[in-house]
Amino acid sequence: MKDVLAGINHWWGTGAVDSALVPALERDELEDLLASLEQERITALVGPRRVGKSTIIMQAIERLLKRGIDKRRILFIPADDPALDRVNMTAIINEYLAAILFEQPRKLSNQIYVFVDEVQYSADWQMHLKALYDRKHKIKFVVSGSSSTALFHQSKDSLLGRIKNLWILPLNFTQFYRFSQSLRPNDNVAQASSVLHLATELSDVENWYAEIKRKYIEIKSVAPYIHALYSEYLFAGGYPEYFKMASPTQWQITLVEDIIERGLQRDVVELFNIRNPVFLRRIMFFIAGNQGQAMPYSTIAAAVGADKNTVMQYLEYLQIAKLVMIIDNYSRNTGKILRKNKKFYIADTGIRNALLKKKLVDSADEGRLAETALIQNLCNRSLADYSEVYYWRDFDREVDAVVSQGSLLLPIEVKYRNSISRSDVNGLCEFMTMNKLGAGIVVSKDKLEHEENIYYIPAWLW
Repeated sequence: MKDVLAGINHWWGTGAVDSALVPALERDELEDLLASLEQERITALVGPRRVGKSTIIMQAIERLLKRGIDKRRILFIPADDPALDRVNMTAIINEYLAAILFEQPRKLSNQIYVFVDEVQYSADWQMHLKALYDRKHKIKFVVSGSSSTALFHQSKDSLLGRIKNLWILPLNFTQFYRFSQSLRPNDNVAQASSVLHLATELSDVENWYAEIKRKYIEIKSVAPYIHALYSEYLFAGGYPEYFKMASPTQWQITLVEDIIERGLQRDVVELFNIRNPVFLRRIMFFIAGNQGQAMPYSTIAAAVGADKNTVMQYLEYLQIAKLVMIIDNYSRNTGKILRKNKKFYIADTGIRNALLKKKLVDSADEGRLAETALIQNLCNRSLADYSEVYYWRDFDREVDAVVSQGSLLLPIEVKYRNSISRSDVNGLCEFMTMNKLGAGIVVSKDKLEHEENIYYIPAWLW
């Protein structure tokens, strides 16, 4: 065990993480992870496969080493490593303390940092982690795992009050822009960063719009480049690995074979004990082809040849896996929310395009994909700010997204074009009147205007 751990934790010998494991480009979430290392509670990096959780862990370890933390007081445990198969977490840590640090758990001289990657593959990890945490040793635990695993949800009771999730999700467009600019720099558009990095402040739309308007002139001359990059984002989606691919075809093959096929098998089929995995693929394919359409579960069941209860259960698993988004119809009446049709989206535009074998984003697809990107962004934000995301439809009136957060209610309509008349946003205006709202947003292609209480904001600013 000592030799296995020494081989995995190579910085014990070199004093640094292998450069191949720590790319120079860092996601914003790395700073959140580093800040959490000062907190007692267990930090859980949660997100779908291949979004970069392991990379962020390695970057955090490298930062600790640069801060001067003793290299042997940083332990990395890849729970899916065959060399550690059938060895529980407590046994690994006890061996580490005895054979590497030569210290007893209750008499640790200084803090140690334990990172457990893919923790769901460690047997009874919740029980071991709870026991180790409750002993109040000088150990900071960081674990990572797929958001699709039921184990993270089952751990809520055993680790209640002891663990805090940090979500690592596919890139939004601002992050996609930063990756592109870092890996293939274009000096002509470097100034766009200051505008694209403005936080979307839904609680104060007027001031947010004013700040965008003030800075927009800085990047108006390079808007064609940003449009092209946004179209690339709508095609490729938000998985960082895209930037390593030689061609769009290679990227779609990777998405289908790794994230969809292997991801479904390992993170959904095996962990949820799915008996008929073919229905999972059929459901995803059907939703990809009917993106953003409101429908009852019975419609999907009929289309894929399964019963309604099976479809509802499988969709719940896909939603937990962050592969599908399910949006309720907004109502002040909870009963109506439960009864009305829902909207379904594949949670990443790149995965949707790969499922449908779309080789490019055409004009007919742009609006649907821009709507999906908006819903994804809003749903991802909701994990941090505890907001709720709905759509609204009443007869022939509709609003694509309604954000609800406490007393805040903000309707958002996607019209991915620049020629937008007042009649095009009748549903938005009706919803605002019904709920006595002072602001509504229309997501456009490039239109940035303010007309009465409606704000037109380009999709690439989200």
